[in-house]
This record gives sequence, structure tokens and C-alpha cells, in this order.
Amino acid sequence: MKSFLAVLLLASAMCGSAQAAQSQPWYVGAGIATDSFSLHATEAERHLPFTDPFGNPLSQDQYRFDESTTGYQFFGGYKFNPYIAAELNYVNFGDVKRVGSFNIPPGTPISGVLDSSTKFQARGLGLSVLGIWPIDDTLDMFAQVGMMRWRIRAPYTLHLNGMEIDSGTGTDWGNNLFLGLGGTYHWEHVGVRLQYQRYTFDHPFDSTNDTDADVFTLSMLYSF
Repeated sequence: MKSFLAVLLLASAMCGSAQAAQSQPWYVGAGIATDSFSLHATEAERHLPFTDPFGNPLSQDQYRFDESTTGYQFFGGYKFNPYIAAELNYVNFGDVKRVGSFNIPPGTPISGVLDSSTKFQARGLGLSVLGIWPIDDTLDMFAQVGMMRWRIRAPYTLHLNGMEIDSGTGTDWGNNLFLGLGGTYHWEHVGVRLQYQRYTFDHPFDSTNDTDADVFTLSMLYSF
């Protein structure tokens, strides 16, 4: 008898949670993200003209690479029940800047230092499924898996002895899976979400290695 009552109570609680989810199945949100890139930039910049004006290759003397930046994301989704949701998100990963300084090899008609500056501007649109674990009426945890269509723009400039000699922009596109973990705290229609996501950019600019981004986002969301 006690076991039967326990099952009834559990079923009642699950039905109540399902009705709450169905009464506010849609949600939208926005957040500020901290991005940490593992960017194999030496490979990614093979498309850039790192030669002197006579076509002689330049040796690499020094690189400085900013691997962390601040971005943002918007998202919206639909809860099919308290445990499953589908979500669409747009991520602006911010701008990652890389600068380099190259000494022109001896024996060339031009002497001096060639300086390069490149920005990596990554953006993406993702579609994902969330598996949700409701802990109580106000807190839930979730795991996320999805597919992102990404674009990276790489505007660059080259200066020889302080004078600009070349500039341009490279662009690459791709599709990759991404994963996420997080939690949401709800106050009726309003909630706060903290989440971690791992994105991979598959061989950008024909590089031999992938580029990874670890993204932590703090967001506000509204359910309706």
C-alpha cells in the first residue's frame, strides 16, 4: 500500500511539472559570454602573404596571440515536456586579435621589419536538443548537443617599417557539433542561466588542426 501511494505521489508530481512546462513552453534569452580559444593561428594564417615584396619567405621571430575575449549570445527554445527542449542560438564569439613581427632575411633588396595584425571574428548559428533534469520547481540542470553553422572572418594588415603595404579579409565557413552543460534558476516567467559550451571549428582556412572555443555564458531568459 505504501509503495502504491508513493507511485501515485510521484506520478502526480510529474503531471504537475508537465502542466507547468506546457503552460510556459516557449522561452527566449540573451547573455554575456567569456570565450577561451585554442586557435592554431600559424596554420590558420597560411592564406596570408607572409613574404617580402620579392616573394622571399619570412622567418617567424615573434607572435603574440590573445586567446580570450568577450562575446554574447541570443537563444530561444521550446520545451516539449519538462525533460526535453529544442533550442536555436546565435553566438558572437567576439574578436580574437593576433599580431606578429618578422625580420626580413639578409640578402634581400629591402631591409626592416614586417608587422602583421589579424583579427579572427567568429560567429555562429546553432540548433540543439536539451536534456533537462528538474531538481525542484525553481532549479533545473541540462545537457545540450547541437549543430552549428559558423563563419570566421580574418581581416589583416601588413606594415613594412611602419608603412602599410597590404590588407585584406579572409573568410571561411563550416558546420560542427557542439556540446553544453548548465543550469537555470526560475522565478515564475524569469530565469537566470549559467552554462558552459564547447565549440569546434573544423580546419579553418585549410589548417591542419581544429580550433576549439570554451564558452561560459551568464544569461537572463523569459518563459511564456
